[in-house]
Amino acid sequence: VVFSGCEGDRIMFELMEDPSTLTKCTPSSQTVRPDSDGFYLQDKWYSRHCNAKRFPDVNSVAQCLSGKTLFIHGDSTSRQWFEHLHRELQLTPIRLAADLDSCRLGPCAAHNNLTDFHMHFQFHNFPVHGNPFKVH
Repeated sequence: VVFSGCEGDRIMFELMEDPSTLTKCTPSSQTVRPDSDGFYLQDKWYSRHCNAKRFPDVNSVAQCLSGKTLFIHGDSTSRQWFEHLHRELQLTPIRLAADLDSCRLGPCAAHNNLTDFHMHFQFHNFPVHGNPFKVH
């Protein structure tokens, strides 16, 4: 049994396999299950389906990403991940356009020449139902 959270004045517990007995997490073409794929406990993510790799410090993250290029495409939450990695890995920004001083909507890029790690962020397109910034 693993503690998984509180709901009002109730404490919820969930049955789960010992994470160390689960197979290593890998990219999969399987469809996503309709229920939750896991939960956070004490600032750590626990998958119900596989044993996720843990990174104990920023150096282990940098080592894992060394020699790779990471493309992040999404919303403001995705941009926060870009900004977090940019800050924690002490990356050098790449100015993609002369008039682009902010990474608010992207495109943005950053790199580390020592580890040969490159990262790019692009905000997703506006929803099909319209542009919220357009004046009607």
